[in-house]
Amino acid sequence: MNDFWIQYKSYNRSNISSARAMRKNPTPAEEKMWEEILKHRPWWYKFTRQKPLWSFIVDFYCAKLWLAIEIDGEIHKKNKEYDKERTYSLLSQWISVIRYWNSEVIKNPDSVYKDLLKYIKK
Repeated sequence: MNDFWIQYKSYNRSNISSARAMRKNPTPAEEKMWEEILKHRPWWYKFTRQKPLWSFIVDFYCAKLWLAIEIDGEIHKKNKEYDKERTYSLLSQWISVIRYWNSEVIKNPDSVYKDLLKYIKK
C-alpha cells in the first residue's frame, strides 16, 4: 500500500471535536506517555494524540507503523468486551493495538518505553 493510504485512514467526522477536546484535557497517564515517550518522535516515527479512526478515537497513533496505543484506566476493567471488539475492528483494518495500564505508564514509563521499542523493532 502506498503512503497516501497509510496517512489518511477513514474516520467519523463527528469525532473530530471530541478528539480535540480529549487532546486538550488528557489523563495524567496520557500526558506522561506523550511528554516522556512519544512527543519527540521516538525512533523517527511520528505519533499523533487522540486520533479518530473509523468510529473510534485511539489515544495515540502512528500511521507509518499502523499502530494504535491505548492507555487504559479503571473503566476498561468493566468494558473488556467493548475493548476486545474495538481491537478486532482495528486489527481487521491492519492496525495493531498495544495497551498499557494507566498505573504502568505513571509508575514505570521506562518499562513502557522499552516494551514499545521492542514492539517497534519486530
